[in-house]
Amino acid sequence: MQQVVISKHGAPGVLEHMVYDDIEPEAGEVRIKVAFVGVNFADIMARMGLYPAAPPPPCVVGYEVSGTIEAVGEGVDDLAVGTEVCALTRFGGYSSKLCVPRDFVVEIPRGMRLDVAAALPVQYLTAYFALHDLANLKPNETVLIHAAAGGVGLAAVELARHRKARILGTASPRKHEMLEDLGVHHPIDYRNQDYEEVVRSICPEGVDIVLDPLGGPNWQKNRRLLRPFGRHVMYGVSHLAAGRTKRSLLRVLSTFGTMKKLSPVALMQKSHSALGLNLLALADDPGSHGRIQDALEHLMTLFVEHVIDPRVDVIFPFSEAHLAHKYIQDRKNLGKVLLVPDPD
Repeated sequence: MQQVVISKHGAPGVLEHMVYDDIEPEAGEVRIKVAFVGVNFADIMARMGLYPAAPPPPCVVGYEVSGTIEAVGEGVDDLAVGTEVCALTRFGGYSSKLCVPRDFVVEIPRGMRLDVAAALPVQYLTAYFALHDLANLKPNETVLIHAAAGGVGLAAVELARHRKARILGTASPRKHEMLEDLGVHHPIDYRNQDYEEVVRSICPEGVDIVLDPLGGPNWQKNRRLLRPFGRHVMYGVSHLAAGRTKRSLLRVLSTFGTMKKLSPVALMQKSHSALGLNLLALADDPGSHGRIQDALEHLMTLFVEHVIDPRVDVIFPFSEAHLAHKYIQDRKNLGKVLLVPDPD
């Protein structure tokens, strides 16, 4: 089988395309012949040495795949060989064959392409849990979605549109027309404008929800934008990697230095909520597996009902995984970036 390996922490060039022996599923697992692999910002953070949960190099990352079941382990009797599926993977996703626990695998509906299926699990689950389970988005509420043209951002736009929310989204100017077509009422140019000032001019009273993958000084800015009963959902610290190809200790210290301690008293005084989301931690919690499975199945229903339509931007072969990482870090993507195994 093929794998893309992080040989050491560093720039995209540390990714190596390698070949290993095939693996067999253990009890409760299925083996998937991988068609496509989703690339996420967490992969880039792991490559740079900025993701504490990632295994030390050499290691294989990757959190979502699509493909076809080619073997099942003992105890798996509800998924058959030949079934097309998508799956969450706790690392190891950059592989042409992969064994995954049954709990993290869902059959894809008729009419869903395998590339689209690989664009769904991580980002749509993140957006779904952030908006539905944590923020409890209600109709006519206002939500600010950062990185709105990225994978989680686009998923959040679709889900918020379905809830009939008022949507503000930050993105570079070339992506604004697409966002407006998808239902963003106010695209915001974060590169040339102070988004806090722009949001205040649009919503003097503040917003109900902020989806924040940025971290750093943005945590305080976003919290200032909340109106009473506002919810600040934090699910990343992409500020650490912005404009970087490898880890900078000074950037790490500076970033966390700007993230002031959260005061429960301040939250009470303003009637605000601070909410955190870590999909990997949910996958590590056996008690959350049923919730993940239910959410994945519900997302498949939303796809069939044409509520969501995962957008695939570009696909790179395993041998060019370094270009996929660079593409995302350069903020070129309009949707999901995928990897595909090289021809055998």
